[in-house]
Amino acid sequence: MSAADAAVRKTYGFKEIDEVTPEDGQTQEEAEEAVKIANRELVTQLEDNYTQREPTGEADAAAICTHPSMLSILKTTCFAKRGKNSRAHYFEDKDGIPLEILPLPTLALIMDAIACAISRWETGEHDVESKKFSADAYGGDHHVETMAWLKLWVAEFADPEVNAVNVAENVRRDLLRNARGSVKAPAKAPPAKKQRLSTAVFSRAAAGPSAQV
Repeated sequence: MSAADAAVRKTYGFKEIDEVTPEDGQTQEEAEEAVKIANRELVTQLEDNYTQREPTGEADAAAICTHPSMLSILKTTCFAKRGKNSRAHYFEDKDGIPLEILPLPTLALIMDAIACAISRWETGEHDVESKKFSADAYGGDHHVETMAWLKLWVAEFADPEVNAVNVAENVRRDLLRNARGSVKAPAKAPPAKKQRLSTAVFSRAAAGPSAQV
């Protein structure tokens, strides 16, 4: 959760109380209270739209899952260059070929982590202890609801007769490509080198390494 906490604080604009500096005519206590109020109001504003690029603006289905926090968390937790968060191999198929589209369960997990990180500011101060990112709180019904919402988003753009561009698929592809690019992993496995002239027509002896020219 440290990655989600850091991303949420940085990208949504929450302010820590110990970073507050009073403005002219303000006491320290008044300045801190003003920041607490602003943090609480931001939590309310983000409740439904926190995945949007402009979360405090008008909701737009085409802007879902485009907030910078989502890419930041994906890169930090799955595409670190080394260590326990170097998990690029999780995004490959059974043959080791990199996936092109970010799986919905991964996206849902990122959303759940962001929701938890935002909720830690409900009092106006960052309170990690009161909101645990646990299976009891964010697994079960919460995760099922997140997955159901993402599936509606995918369905919204699945019909080419309704939407010429599959925005949901493009967003998931961009997230994975950009995260993978942070460790300079290939977007696709290089194609196998094709033999220019086939030796299948020759006998094994003739085509073997001892064959003479």
